[in-house]
Amino acid sequence: MKLVKRILACMLMCALVISVFPQVPVSAKNIASGKSGFISWKIDSKGVLTLKGKGEAYKNYNYNGEPCYEWIRYNDKIKKVVVNISGIKDATALFYKLSSAKSIDLKNFDTSKVTNMSDMFHGCESLTKVDVSRFNTKKTTAMMNMFEDCKNLTSLNLSSFDTSNVTNMSYMFSGCEKLKKVDLSSFDTGKVTSMNRMFYNCSSLTNLDLSGFDTRQLAGMEEMFAHCPKLSTTITLVKIPTSCKGMFVEAATANRAKITLNYGGEYTQEMANDFIGVTDEATNIQTGKLVDLKYQKISAKVTDKTLKYSSLKKANQTFNIGAKAKTGLKYKVVVGSKYVSVSSKGKVTVKKGTPKGSYKILVTAKSSPEYHSAVKQITILVK
Repeated sequence: MKLVKRILACMLMCALVISVFPQVPVSAKNIASGKSGFISWKIDSKGVLTLKGKGEAYKNYNYNGEPCYEWIRYNDKIKKVVVNISGIKDATALFYKLSSAKSIDLKNFDTSKVTNMSDMFHGCESLTKVDVSRFNTKKTTAMMNMFEDCKNLTSLNLSSFDTSNVTNMSYMFSGCEKLKKVDLSSFDTGKVTSMNRMFYNCSSLTNLDLSGFDTRQLAGMEEMFAHCPKLSTTITLVKIPTSCKGMFVEAATANRAKITLNYGGEYTQEMANDFIGVTDEATNIQTGKLVDLKYQKISAKVTDKTLKYSSLKKANQTFNIGAKAKTGLKYKVVVGSKYVSVSSKGKVTVKKGTPKGSYKILVTAKSSPEYHSAVKQITILVK
């Protein structure tokens, strides 16, 4: 009987302790984790996919021949992606069809060695925005399907992109149905051979600045602007593409939309008219003017600048880029605008207290009826 009383007393004491001190919850388990090549990955209980490592991620291919990584099996559970990767060269389809992910944190994604960005965000249907302003694309050669079917993406600022080595941009924005604006002012398309379906079904896109697009190497332009009813833009063609079927199908059909085709090189006015199918009927697609575009280069006294962190502790540091080109120049800080400023004449000021890191300025030579635009990147390294 005494033993029973002791047990009851002990149970009562435990109940009192539990009521006073709430239980510490057991930590939730990850949904899944693993290692793909040199990249470790895990999906926590909140649906956050974290990718971490240095080097390549190994991908497989499904029965349709589509590239895929191990984490795609948990696509419906992934709500956010956090990337901490460096040293990777092939980023093909890295976030392919993560259709439930509403945000992708790319602040710690070093793309300086990446040569292939094809399909990177393909099928990320839940993304409304993505910050790729830190991307270093200097070595990138392929960007096809990069943002394809990002159906809820409303805007993209790609002004920091260096596309001077890119050869393929086909399907790059295809199916971005809610994309209203995209900044392509820095694009160098001198090596691009294919833009097939580049803006296909961008049904909300209203304006595109393609004034700096060099089309001399373009062979493929099939359905490039097809099903872009609200689009207004001007593009200059100087070489007859090998494939251009349906380039303007159901494009610029809205009341205020207008597409102008400037022509030159291999084109006569009659050929340009035939290309867009001009008739006596009213149309929002029209031929523009005859142009003879020439290449130009930007020369600069300073292309890369290294500053000492210790000097910036004491005062601002300034220098002049000293850029020259055939046409007018414009300057823009694309990485580090909080710490770096540049005047309309190319005078750079790096503010006192600027932390160690890499900062970038784009110098753009504007396009004109005689010259293509050109872009040069200036790098400031604080160490």
